[in-house]
Amino acid sequence: MANQARLRGVMVTREQVLRAFHEFSLEPPTDWISNKAQKFVVVHEGQPFPPKRVLSIATGVPVRDFSGGAEANGILTELGFLVSRKEAFTRRD
Repeated sequence: MANQARLRGVMVTREQVLRAFHEFSLEPPTDWISNKAQKFVVVHEGQPFPPKRVLSIATGVPVRDFSGGAEANGILTELGFLVSRKEAFTRRD
């Protein structure tokens, strides 16, 4: 597990991602999990979060400037976070 990774030239640390989880939790969009375009979740403390949005919050890089899937999920996995297909996570509930 790395302590830092790079997203489109911007360094991101595990600590920044942890802060982004907290920030997202303060005012989460109510419908993000039901969005059919949302294919993956990053799981933190048993809760699902949208990977691209979390990375955008952590880095300041707009979500339109990087891809979800392999790019976003790879960075989060590299930083030691669990990324799962949304269907697999929601079936556990």
